[in-house]
Amino acid sequence: KGSNHPKEESAGSALHDQVKEACTELNENNKELVAQIHKRVGSDKFADLVKETLSIEASEGMKTADGSRRRTPGGVFMYLASNEIGKSDFNRMCSANRKAKRKLKQKPSDS
Repeated sequence: KGSNHPKEESAGSALHDQVKEACTELNENNKELVAQIHKRVGSDKFADLVKETLSIEASEGMKTADGSRRRTPGGVFMYLASNEIGKSDFNRMCSANRKAKRKLKQKPSDS
């Protein structure tokens, strides 16, 4: 059932633009997971997470848990998001995202 409310369409477009822009800034390819995070935390907190990520990247960056390398900007964002959402809920989101991606890969092509 489609929406005839321009306000709703522009809100959806704004969400898409915010997610797309964040993925570009963070060099993150998993747009679906980033969109799920946006939906979960809301627009303002999402913007705060992106801003904090860019601030960390502009300073010393963030090391991985074992300290062997520096996290990617997307990795820093995911780490901050997992702390905001809660580790177990975040892990469930990631697991569902991986399952959905696998399911898409398994679909036979229509060509």
